[in-house]
Amino acid sequence: MISVSIITPTFRREVLLAEAIASVQKISGIEWEMLIGDDSPEGSAEPFVRTLNDKRIRYWKNPQPTGGFPAVIRNRLAGEARGKYLYFLDDDDRVVAESLLAMVAALESSVAAVAVADVRPFGDDQRALKHEEDYFARGRAVWACERRSRVIVMYLLFLQTLLVCSSCVIRRSAFDAIRGFDVTIALCEDVEMYLRAIRTFGFVYVPIVLLERRCGIASLINGGSAAQFKESYRIIHGNYRARFGATEFFVMKAVSLLLRAKIKLLG
Repeated sequence: MISVSIITPTFRREVLLAEAIASVQKISGIEWEMLIGDDSPEGSAEPFVRTLNDKRIRYWKNPQPTGGFPAVIRNRLAGEARGKYLYFLDDDDRVVAESLLAMVAALESSVAAVAVADVRPFGDDQRALKHEEDYFARGRAVWACERRSRVIVMYLLFLQTLLVCSSCVIRRSAFDAIRGFDVTIALCEDVEMYLRAIRTFGFVYVPIVLLERRCGIASLINGGSAAQFKESYRIIHGNYRARFGATEFFVMKAVSLLLRAKIKLLG
């Protein structure tokens, strides 16, 4: 039985994708499959993936390229996944193989739907590396002391983005129940999906590094404009109010403003 389906959208990043796949192939102790969704019109990743001749790795070329909406690819491949758990690995990052086993074990012993772990940035741009190391260290401090789902959701809505898509593992049943990623959101669609899952089904924090995150290169998230972020969060906030109620939303917002002011005062 397949425990984890690893889902990776890709777009013209064959060299980086090769590193991502190599990190996955080191996984042992659990049954896994990897589904690669190529969003390039020419299917640039296919020749390399085919040379691997690994039956655990499946390749799919999107017949209608999205032009930069990986959520569409993730949802499509999740529908074909056979694993009990889903792990969404970006094509320019690497999974720490032994940590995925610990994530599965944490979910097996919990009723929560989402397991969250730590991120270790890497790259040659020292300035970008220091920024990301500091950023994820602040997030780690929150995860280490907070177990209330709605407080985590408050952070994700109004304060710091405490997670990235590839730092979490989610139960397939929960992903299906919340209907996956919202494909109308251009940026931070992973944050929106996970905050819905955490709000609905809970989370467990696993204090290990699951993700080696590449920094200092161009990416969709780094290339997003202020207008795109603003529009994405307008949708995220609107969706939350519609699903969970305006009262909860505005209470969280008020608390986040107080917390922000306290952090500023102490800092």
